[in-house]
Amino acid sequence: MSSLLEPSVSVRFASSALSRFGYLARCAHVIEQTAGWPMMATLIKAASACGQAGQMPLVLSAEWLAGVLPDKASFHRLPIAMAVYKTLGHPLAEGLRLTEFYHKKEILVARVLLAASYIVFLIVFLLFLGAIGYICVMLMIPLTFRIRDLLQEENQLGDEVLVCRCLIDTIPISASSRHYRIGERTFRVIGQREESCCGEWRYSESDPPVNSKGRIYRSFSALALDALMEVASFSHRTVVEAEVGRSHVGYQRFVCDPLTSGQLDSSVIDWRAAEVGTVRMVVLLVGGLSVVASVSLCGGRVMIKTTEREAVGGSSVDERFPLTMAAVRQLLMRFGLEDNTVGPLQP
Repeated sequence: MSSLLEPSVSVRFASSALSRFGYLARCAHVIEQTAGWPMMATLIKAASACGQAGQMPLVLSAEWLAGVLPDKASFHRLPIAMAVYKTLGHPLAEGLRLTEFYHKKEILVARVLLAASYIVFLIVFLLFLGAIGYICVMLMIPLTFRIRDLLQEENQLGDEVLVCRCLIDTIPISASSRHYRIGERTFRVIGQREESCCGEWRYSESDPPVNSKGRIYRSFSALALDALMEVASFSHRTVVEAEVGRSHVGYQRFVCDPLTSGQLDSSVIDWRAAEVGTVRMVVLLVGGLSVVASVSLCGGRVMIKTTEREAVGGSSVDERFPLTMAAVRQLLMRFGLEDNTVGPLQP
């Protein structure tokens, strides 16, 4: 991990919001938590190879850590993968940083509920000034203040003043009301009991599935890597595109095979949607981690892209992109898709 992350050695703690001990303690905690996110290393390497991150290793500045990691509770409020990603967001390109917000619809509903609660208070006091009115008011107070806190967090509340703040945490706000953004992509975490989470994918609390406008991603890591590939798409070129058909046995095996992400410098992006079914992209780091290649499967088509520069004078695709094709052929051979996509290797 030392090759990917390191503390800053030039921090001026006299002007920093953190002491030296506080800074080093936060760095140690972040590095320790990365063990719960195996895909982190591949994602950072891919971001660096695509020019979307600073030079390796990434340096954690004191100013950045003081803002995103004031204490452990703020870190562990998110799933580990998302917390680590957000903490490491400073060296990433601005379009890849993770931010949190509440969806406008939830804000509108919260405002309506808050206004309704004020009206209910008034009616109850006017009609039931006795014990029944007191009980109804006490039951409404937790919900009212919880809604008010939600709006305060998002600066959506005016100068309304309530009389007391008791039992505020008795009614928690569902995590599904929180929405997040990476670049232009908005998403929310899918709960373990939600119907869209059921299926062949195993649920991970440290790296949970997410829903981005109808796309159900196997994990947050898959969405983050997909966002990276989209932001860096200008540096990728398509070298092979072939139609093999959804019914091809090798294609079906490739889409469903439990390939392991975060190992051997390869990662898997899995998502599904009603209109296209299951889509898979395998991201490969080749050429000493200097080249990012990908193999995408969608709707019976196989597409190969790469950041590798085309070799001058090459005639075949293997000669023009030797690093990419060597790794891709090895992957396609496992599922019997080599001949149907890139063709036999030329002698």
